[in-house]
Amino acid sequence: MHLVLSFLSKHGEQKMKKILFGLVALILAFTTMRHVSADDNAPYTVTPVIPKTQLDSQNKNYLDLLLNPKQVESVTFDVKNNSDSELSLNVAAGSASTSPLGEVTYNDHHVIGNVGPQMENLIHLDQQTIKVAPKGDAKVTGTITMPNEPVDGIIAGGVSFSLTATQKQDAVETTVAVLARNTRNLPATSAELHAVSYETVNKQTGFAIAVANTSGSFINGATFTTKVIDVSTNKTVLVETRRNAQLAPNSVMTYWVKNDAKRLTGNKYRIQVQANWSGTNQTWQKQIVLSKKAAPTDEAHPKKVPFIEALLYAVSLLAIVGIVLTVMWFKNMRFLVK
Repeated sequence: MHLVLSFLSKHGEQKMKKILFGLVALILAFTTMRHVSADDNAPYTVTPVIPKTQLDSQNKNYLDLLLNPKQVESVTFDVKNNSDSELSLNVAAGSASTSPLGEVTYNDHHVIGNVGPQMENLIHLDQQTIKVAPKGDAKVTGTITMPNEPVDGIIAGGVSFSLTATQKQDAVETTVAVLARNTRNLPATSAELHAVSYETVNKQTGFAIAVANTSGSFINGATFTTKVIDVSTNKTVLVETRRNAQLAPNSVMTYWVKNDAKRLTGNKYRIQVQANWSGTNQTWQKQIVLSKKAAPTDEAHPKKVPFIEALLYAVSLLAIVGIVLTVMWFKNMRFLVK
């Protein structure tokens, strides 16, 4: 107990809340683990019908179409209801974007930073909602209309299927990727440091780094190492690395470099990003001037926790640990009985 109280006093209130929150999350993970694993079967499946314009006819999981400018191609998606109840599904077309984690999503809308034609504007769906009978099948049809001018690279997006609001929402949305291009050969990949800014989000300060894929090709397996360098001292004050990132064609990935330094003492900083993907190695730099010196983080001036409050934290901590152990014991007992 004495060690717990000393730890509490030393590290402050905010860290204790994080620890308690983490333990609560651990309990929730134990109590929901069996439910998640028991519900592996989705209530519906979606399969694209492969047209003759599919670039690789052996690819049955998504559409990758080779089309001419102005060409209109019909698309069809087969939906099968795996449940014993009627399902109502919403259907929508979207565009591909790149998340802050470096993952491509195919169901975004009005994406900020994307350039060129957007798939959500090229796909016209004949149905926006469908009903599928128990154990039954349904079709969603539509068309893709290519731009009048040739496109250098891939236009990426998808068609998403999701349960309507009147039904349970624990099923994951299903998105079928849809890619369209004018030529088999794709342009060489290229990227740039698009923009940097200093922001405050949820009382936490940091640098927002925007990296743009300026090509019509996917960038795969990229690593971005970001350094924040104090111009006055030429010393690196922050370092952050993102690995195995994928960027959608002509999209922007904006990620966060948290200010975990005790204090940013200067007002001019150089943002340096070392990028590596598929044999390409580049270094980008941009300078940013902060309007005022960054305030110290909570770690720089930790709050002292009163003894009584620390005692309550300690008791709560021990109680939660006891609950976790009890939950684990009961789960093991039920498993052994079965």
